[in-house]
Amino acid sequence: MSQVATAGRHPVVLPMTATQRELWHSRHDIGPCPVHTRALRLTGTVDDTRLAASARQVVAAFDVLRAGFVTEPGEEPVVQPASPRVQQTTVDGDGTCLDVLDNHRRSAGHHCAPSVVLSVVRTAPAEVVLAVSGHPLLVDLRSLYLLLGAVMQHYLGRFRPDEYPTFTQAAAACAELAGQHGGRIAWWSRQLDRWPRPVDGPAVRVRHQAQLSMTRSRWQRLCQVSAHAGNAGPLAIVALLTWWGQHTEPARRPVFQTTFDLRDYAGLGPVIGPFTDRLVFAVDTTDLTTMTFQDLVRRVHAGLLDSVVRYVPYGVLRRLATERAPGGLPGEVLINYCRTPPTSDTTRGERTLARHGLSIELFRESDLALRGAGAHPGRAAIELELAEHRDGEALLVRADPARFPPHRVDALVRGLDRQIDQVTARPSIRLADLPAD
Repeated sequence: MSQVATAGRHPVVLPMTATQRELWHSRHDIGPCPVHTRALRLTGTVDDTRLAASARQVVAAFDVLRAGFVTEPGEEPVVQPASPRVQQTTVDGDGTCLDVLDNHRRSAGHHCAPSVVLSVVRTAPAEVVLAVSGHPLLVDLRSLYLLLGAVMQHYLGRFRPDEYPTFTQAAAACAELAGQHGGRIAWWSRQLDRWPRPVDGPAVRVRHQAQLSMTRSRWQRLCQVSAHAGNAGPLAIVALLTWWGQHTEPARRPVFQTTFDLRDYAGLGPVIGPFTDRLVFAVDTTDLTTMTFQDLVRRVHAGLLDSVVRYVPYGVLRRLATERAPGGLPGEVLINYCRTPPTSDTTRGERTLARHGLSIELFRESDLALRGAGAHPGRAAIELELAEHRDGEALLVRADPARFPPHRVDALVRGLDRQIDQVTARPSIRLADLPAD
């Protein structure tokens, strides 16, 4: 059984945000944008038809999902998305469901008519998967989680559209923010003079993939290695990569790129849309061998904060770097997370859901992440993404084989696996005592 429904309403025309313009203008240089899919597994009593109706009501509430976008006011739309679709079907098991969602992800990715697809897929008598796939010109990864939450709110009678800021309000706040970066250009110019130039040559599209799985308790111990950096798990991974990079290419200062959620930075609230930019930051590697691992985590945090407090839109930085020297911005490693991802722990056994006969958890997040892509890699040689994997976390690694052959990437992942055990057992271990691989 399969149904396809379209969320109607007349489309509106909206101005592109800075992040949208960067994606749009660079599409010929870096190739087609990847499309994300994220999903929930609902176990218990679920009315599939009512859930699909809730999905249609939710997508109809957000103009950004069906708006045409213009690069400048008064111009014709350069992006005219297809209408959001809600698809309802029944399949046999998780594997077939992943294949169905893969098809939905590809259908949302047509650049001439990008779209958002919501899927209600019954996989077993007592299990339904609710999924959303979205083109990054319309929605970023955070928006997919917000849309899934909004559909469940509607299904449970709690959806309040006015609790979600409008795209127009958020875009105006971002435009005001972007207009305040003039005084920061001099600082960035000095950094670009000090940082290494990107390695020449186009990125290879087909990338080698590797995965490091961690139990939840192991990940939580990694998040606690530095009491001064808050949730230090992602920072600890960057610190380990910094140590590895200093041994593989000691002459190059490590420069990273990471996705940067403007909702948190600009106080935008839970807005649906493309509000994730990219941040570039470096780590000071002076006298590393005399430091402890905790010291290096703090240096990673300091390097990230330096770039956050001097935030300039990525497109502006890319043009500034290109004007100074060919090749664009540095950043061999791209980190596709800027916060700890959501986990199923927050919904398993939740009392209100239990009253409705429901249990909710994320559906095969690491599999969906590997089948799709994180952010667009551009010239980054290595991408990292964090996703829930079974009852723990998975660090997903994708690498350009022209820069890092598969055997080297596999060795990196095995080395990270060993190092995580060492630094969680002894966070104050001296780097001189920590093997780099």
